[in-house]
Formats: sequence, structure tokens, C-alpha cells
Amino acid sequence: MKGTASRGLDQPLRGANEANIPTEQSTTEADARLPRSYGQPRRTTGAEAAAGQGAQAIDGQHTTETAVLNQASVGQRFPRSRRIRKRAEFVRLQRSPGKQAGSSFVVITALTRRGVSRLGITASRKVGGAVIRNRIKRFVREFFRQHQHRIVPARDVLVIVRPGAAALRYADVERDLATALELTVNR
Repeated sequence: MKGTASRGLDQPLRGANEANIPTEQSTTEADARLPRSYGQPRRTTGAEAAAGQGAQAIDGQHTTETAVLNQASVGQRFPRSRRIRKRAEFVRLQRSPGKQAGSSFVVITALTRRGVSRLGITASRKVGGAVIRNRIKRFVREFFRQHQHRIVPARDVLVIVRPGAAALRYADVERDLATALELTVNR
């Protein structure tokens, strides 16, 4: 035997002189760090509670005023049935002769057989960034939502936003669109 001659038979093997120490702890020592009242509470075994829905006040708490305002605004939303959404409808409207051009908007209208007026909005990147474009589109939708019942006879309306509209406030949008659609606005 080759390895035993140089090592000597009386020397123990490497690692054999170590004591065998068990690594398992007793159950009384496992939770000895913190008593249950100070420790992390355990999760329930059931399903988690559903997240709260609806608007919240600034401090994160629901208020009755916020709830009342949200319930009132649900019925006043601008429904999809009143929006022009298909590309073919946008192209058809752009070819129609009823155009009114202003400094901030080009408004194109065409009679519709649907019985209700619908709105389409186009805003290119020349108007500004996404935040500015969306702000102007919200203003246009709000104007149309408030005044759609006054557009008689029912028409499809396409509003093309020009680059100069980026700095407009809602009152300016209301004035420009009322002029283009020949509506009188009482403010």
C-alpha cells in the first residue's frame, strides 16, 4: 500500500479527529429569539382581502364627498359608442366637404344616419409630447360631452389638432370649437 507507508499507521485519517455535533435544534430553542407578541404576525391561511376600489382622498382614506363625486361622474362619461374609432371612418370624414379651419383646430363634419353625434380626434406629434396631446384631447372630449346634444342634426365630427393648440386652456378650446361648430356657448 502506497499511502500508508509514508503516513504511518498510528496517525488518524484527516478529519477523523473531529467530534460529531448534531445541527438540529430542539423545538424550545427554535422560537427563542422573539416571543410571539413581538414577532412577525403569521399570515392567515385563507385568501387575502380584496383591494379597496374607487377613488380615495389625498390622505388615502375614502371620504363621502369623494364617493358622491365619483358616482355623479360615472353617468357623465364619454361612451365609446359616441367615438369614431375606425380608420375607414376617419378617412371618409377627411374627404367630406364640411371643413372649418381655425388657428388651433380643423373641424370636419358630416351628417350621419345614426341619430347621435360622434367625435373623432387626431393629434400628431407636431402638437407636442404625449402629455400635451392627451390634455388637448381631454379638453376636446369634454367640450363634446357637454355640448353634443346641441349639435343638430346629428353629425360625425372630426377634430384635427394643430400645433398651436398646445398652450390652450379649456376656455380657449371651448371658444374655438363652438365657433367652428356654430354653437353658442353661455359662460
